Amino acid sequence: MTPCAEILLPAINIQSMEAGMPHYHRVQGLSFLIEYDNVQNGANHVHSVW
Repeated sequence: MTPCAEILLPAINIQSMEAGMPHYHRVQGLSFLIEYDNVQNGANHVHSVW
C-alpha cells in the first residue's frame, strides 16, 4: 500500500437536525474504533471511546 492510498472506513452518524437532540457517531477500522455517544439525560452527557 502506498502512502497516498485511499482507505475506506465504515462510519455511522445518527443524529437529529435539531440542536440539543441525542446523537451518535462511530468510525471503525480493522484495528481501532472511535465512538462519540451523547444520548443520555437530554443529550447533555457524553461518552467517547477510541
